[in-house]
Amino acid sequence: MKPFGFFSWIAVLLALIATLFLIPVLCDYASSGLVLRFPTLIVCCFVYLSAIQAFFAGLMLSTMKKNMQDYEMNLVKLQNVYEDKCEK
Repeated sequence: MKPFGFFSWIAVLLALIATLFLIPVLCDYASSGLVLRFPTLIVCCFVYLSAIQAFFAGLMLSTMKKNMQDYEMNLVKLQNVYEDKCEK
């Protein structure tokens, strides 16, 4: 499985969970002008940060995987060039 797809699903799931818990806090704030559930608000912020971290972790791992594949292809190419020179 590709890292970007895997970590993107984790990021979406975390963002969805945080949004579901954040909706009542925002509704209370809109009606009264006060935030009555500070712990819920703080946890939602940390879950959103975790979602962002998961997304960027997938992005970095996907980029590293691509760079590793390019590196291996260059090694194979260099090995073929070296073998051709040694045969002559």
